[in-house]
Amino acid sequence: MVKFLYIFRNKYVIYFFTIAYAAAIFLMSQQSELPGGPSGWRIENIDKLQHAILYLGFGLLVFASSSHIFSVMGSQVLTGFNVGISYAILDELHQSFVPGRNPALGDLAADIIGISLAFIIWFYLLSEANSRK
Repeated sequence: MVKFLYIFRNKYVIYFFTIAYAAAIFLMSQQSELPGGPSGWRIENIDKLQHAILYLGFGLLVFASSSHIFSVMGSQVLTGFNVGISYAILDELHQSFVPGRNPALGDLAADIIGISLAFIIWFYLLSEANSRK
């Protein structure tokens, strides 16, 4: 399960994917209306789950990027949370300038949950990798 961590060894690859993922989030936020399911098919608050999953992926990349910048775990965690949450706040602020979109505290909370889940997964993967050394 931990074998996929080898892709995180090249810092430039991780930086590229982190920036590309952030750009994808920005482009999705730029759309006035996001595509939905079939007409009349709507699950209440499904967007919160989508936010959490989206920011879980972003959080994993941010934590991987910060692990190449700092060798101390505390600095990696602090940087990862600061970058992830700051980007989520800026993303919600950005939506206030997009016609048909508006910022929502619920979306921000879901983003933070996603980043927190990313930290838990990242910490677990690092623990597993270190225990196999």
